[in-house]
Amino acid sequence: MSGYTHPALRLTPANSPFFKNNASSPRSPTKLTRNEEAGLQLRKVIGTTTTSVNGFDALPATRSFAYVAGAAAVLATVDSNLNVAQRFFRAKSNTNASGREGGGWPASPTPNEPRHRALGHVKEKSLGGSPLASSGRDWSDSPTGKSTTAKDRVKAATSVAVSPNGKWLALGESGYKPRIVIFSLEGEQCDEPIATLSEHSFGVHALRFSPDSRYLASLGTVNDGFLFIWDIDKLGTPTLHASNKLTTLTNAIAWVSNVLVTVGLRYVKVWRPYDESAEPRNVEAPSISFLSPRHRDSPRASEFGNSILSPRHRTLPGKNSILGDLLDCNFVAVVPLSETQVIVCAEAGEVCLLSDIQGGQTLALVSNMEFAISTACLDGRGALHLYGVTGQEETLTSDEYLNSSRPSSRDRRRTMAVARATTNSVAVVAACLVGDAVVKLSSEHGISLQDDSVSSADIRAITLPAHNTPILGIAAMRSSSRTTARFFTYSADGVVRLWDALGTPVEQLKASIPSGNGVGDAMNELKCVAASAAGEWLACGDKLGVLSILEQSTGTVSHHARAHSTEITAITTFSTEGIEFVITAGRDRVVQVFTCVDGQLALRQTLDEHAGAVTGVIYDSVNKRLITHAADRSVVVREGIMRNASQPETLVFAILRTITLKATPTSMCLAGDDDLLIATVDRCISRYRLKNGQCGLSFKCSDPDGGEAAVLSKIAYASSLNGCLTIAGVSSTDKSVRLYTEYGSLLARDWGHTEGITDLALIDVDPDGKDTPARLVTVAADSTIFVWDTKPNGPPPPESSTTNGLSAAFGEDAVSAPPL
Repeated sequence: MSGYTHPALRLTPANSPFFKNNASSPRSPTKLTRNEEAGLQLRKVIGTTTTSVNGFDALPATRSFAYVAGAAAVLATVDSNLNVAQRFFRAKSNTNASGREGGGWPASPTPNEPRHRALGHVKEKSLGGSPLASSGRDWSDSPTGKSTTAKDRVKAATSVAVSPNGKWLALGESGYKPRIVIFSLEGEQCDEPIATLSEHSFGVHALRFSPDSRYLASLGTVNDGFLFIWDIDKLGTPTLHASNKLTTLTNAIAWVSNVLVTVGLRYVKVWRPYDESAEPRNVEAPSISFLSPRHRDSPRASEFGNSILSPRHRTLPGKNSILGDLLDCNFVAVVPLSETQVIVCAEAGEVCLLSDIQGGQTLALVSNMEFAISTACLDGRGALHLYGVTGQEETLTSDEYLNSSRPSSRDRRRTMAVARATTNSVAVVAACLVGDAVVKLSSEHGISLQDDSVSSADIRAITLPAHNTPILGIAAMRSSSRTTARFFTYSADGVVRLWDALGTPVEQLKASIPSGNGVGDAMNELKCVAASAAGEWLACGDKLGVLSILEQSTGTVSHHARAHSTEITAITTFSTEGIEFVITAGRDRVVQVFTCVDGQLALRQTLDEHAGAVTGVIYDSVNKRLITHAADRSVVVREGIMRNASQPETLVFAILRTITLKATPTSMCLAGDDDLLIATVDRCISRYRLKNGQCGLSFKCSDPDGGEAAVLSKIAYASSLNGCLTIAGVSSTDKSVRLYTEYGSLLARDWGHTEGITDLALIDVDPDGKDTPARLVTVAADSTIFVWDTKPNGPPPPESSTTNGLSAAFGEDAVSAPPL
């Protein structure tokens, strides 16, 4: 037999892209079924991560607007009373499925890695490849065909677009192997997309649907350098229509009738996807006999998919506008006026009118603003609203901006000087008209709504509640004065927000943070907060070691004291016989015990058994034990002793035992009456018995797929989460939220935050006649709050009637089946 092998034949095929059917895999009868196990389902997202107009879009016909928050897109609908109803769309990564979960969808097929598309034909000819050869999209070499690295799973949503017909929502991602995910708005399913596109290699910078919802324009980042036009059919399936290179810094894109306008640094360009003069390349494969081998250079159109190497692909025609005196402008906003006119605004304050009549485009300067422009929008009366980077707002009527008279160059030089003299402040980065309400998005992640109706005598305005700065922590609480409050969050600027179980705001407090007064080089900031047993006050610790008592009823600080010489790292509170205790831990290796009577602090005891910074403290109210862990890899268990039984304030703590760990602890929580769970930096969770200090169980925080183990920065224990003992944890390394059984089996794992997750809390929901499980709330440095339902992930998929091509039927079906 000849040893010659045709280049088109592959001796080692890639792993199958189809998922294995695990429905018929045997399970132990003692283990919980999938219907009983706890899961993670995103219920609500609070806050936004939108920083530009590309992460914001509106659909005025349905009074809706969309924005990005972490790895999700939020579609908000505004009623006549400015009440907002939200829906959340988030596509799970292909690698989200754990050993007990399945699912996923293949990405769009391409013959080569996207970053090599421009040289695809050269590469194939020089290396003797063929369309049948192995491509850059081959599945990994793992047995499951899934990636095991965190970079495949951590993706941030950067752009969003809503189709004018109200059927589709497109979400663009950034990160490793970014995608364009298209969702259907007609059903209730918000986590199963109808199509995914993986043509951009570095990130999706902007997305916009055409006015007839036929085309979707996607622009990659500057490093990506591609502009794609996708043809969306009636089912939402995208097909590549045309593309071109675009490597210039682009700030905004918009459709004007059937043309696409892109603006950016020193350029304004008009693209014409409907231009029939750009014919597809006529590349026809020669007729080949069935018995003769196909030549390696002959293309086959069915194998190209959405690649630009496809013979059906056409080049997107475009033409730059002549800028003239505006050559040095940075254009930041595009506002369509009609089918032939569009307003283009520059950062230095220039307002221009772009006219496109019969293929001839002209750009004219119509006005100059005295401030730097950040964004612009039209209201219902045709007036143009211009917003500045320092909060300014100016309105131009239609007669003013349609006047094409050019201001003098002297005025323009003065405006540019004003723009260069601006300082950093809150700016409106995006604005739109939704019904009779104007929606504004600020640079500090704030969303405000203002009533713009003519009939309204008094202008109403509301702001969606959210933190505008990174959130440092969260804790569950019960308040006697605020009965609906279930948890609170806080940020470094001293803002403390109270929320109910559904994520609805209850109250906002402001902790007074004392200034540094020359102590240290860094500015002072809030570090940790703990609520009293009755929720009447909050104990706040800052970076300089000052402990403050914040009264909830008045919102003022009743007392503050210098508890530590350096940063306070943890606070816990408890009540004994009507006496409130506050225990603080600091980086000065000291644990302080205070009593709080009538809002006044009194130091009772100082504990200094640790040799390193104390990073965690909890109190066991059942056994009256105080437990602390420190950076010196030690856990100290102390027993509470009452020196005078008639005086509860005489409670002191004596050391009971010290537990030495193998690695530095990151978090701990109580598990039962005498067990302690400790998460460490070696990616393990250990279970210790407090009565003897022995480790009963330790497991690695990994997954059955053999992926990378994660360091859990915070953990919590649920004694009955959907009827089973569950350990909940968050990881700042891969930004994941995880649920484990008490024996270390992974129940669920999900992603959503784009920055490091700082804390988590399990929130009890009051029974309302239904069996409502606890909710998991996570906060992150991206200023977002995610509320997760811990309900099961749903019933397993129906079992297939065949397994590996063999009949799985029994009885009469087996008798009537053909022989194997």
